[in-house]
Amino acid sequence: MAKVVEKGSVIPMKDDDGLGFKFEETDDPAYHTFKTVDDYDPRMSNVFTKEDTFLDLPNLELPLDLDDFFTEQDHEVCEKRYQPGDENDSSTSQVVHSDNISWIVHPARSIGTTVTNEDKRGVCIGHIRSNKYKKYFWEYANDTFHEDFVDVMKDFAGYKKVPISIISIKDLHHWHHEGVQPWHDYTSVPYYTRRTETCINFRLFSSIEEDDTEVNFGWPSVDVHKEFSKIADEVNDNCKQGSKIEWVHNEDLFIKSALHQDTILPQSPLNNDIELITSKKGYTCPFMINTNYWHRVYTKNNETPRITLRFFSPMGVPFHHFRKLHQEGKLLKNL
Repeated sequence: MAKVVEKGSVIPMKDDDGLGFKFEETDDPAYHTFKTVDDYDPRMSNVFTKEDTFLDLPNLELPLDLDDFFTEQDHEVCEKRYQPGDENDSSTSQVVHSDNISWIVHPARSIGTTVTNEDKRGVCIGHIRSNKYKKYFWEYANDTFHEDFVDVMKDFAGYKKVPISIISIKDLHHWHHEGVQPWHDYTSVPYYTRRTETCINFRLFSSIEEDDTEVNFGWPSVDVHKEFSKIADEVNDNCKQGSKIEWVHNEDLFIKSALHQDTILPQSPLNNDIELITSKKGYTCPFMINTNYWHRVYTKNNETPRITLRFFSPMGVPFHHFRKLHQEGKLLKNL
């Protein structure tokens, strides 16, 4: 595959050698700009070792006035106290705009958990909406991280979107992973439906104690990949018909797949086919995480969400590239 060192539009594809990408000129704003890394073939971003799970960054700090950035309304959303619209309707995601953050509130039903009147919400995902904090986080990323880690600004729905989001999780999340997978066909869909493989996470709110919160990392059996490969054809067909990120379920096994993510629901017998490799216990410092690795988040106190701000790497670049930069002392500037 030819090396491309300039930023440009990308359409994923399959060729005779496997999953790859073709590069072409386009003025379509729906396509994300892709930032390449020299001498790296993005088709290999789902290849890593059992050790490529996470990396603590104990000397990294993010100066932030949380009282100004994170309002009471944000806390209400994450703690499931904010109930816009019909309180009995948890069938679709809801959008809530606070002063600085636009929240997408995913109902519990959408992630495959039991919905009750007391707890209808699932995961909350926040995107930065205020220009003040877009500028601040963008400048922080450029001043702090190696240029390979800093993704480009995205043009999305007529505004600039910084490669940052906030995620709020309560209780035990499910096994899942994001990013390029060998069974997905990206020929018919734009690049923007994919997910990044590496994030640098900062704790905003949660316990820091080892017994209270952790991220588990698991290694799948051959059967896990076989089962997801079986439903991949339906995912690919949906994409070709214009349904870019529709989930496809195997209702007998309680698993689901989309172009950007695979998920094993809590009821699935395949949970027994994920070997627990390691866990990041507690939340005492920022850390870099391989989101292409099977992982899940646990919080002991399900009344208090674990709220993380995360910086995204460019899509298609694997965790081990950034691990190597860290080993060489190049990932973080001035540290």
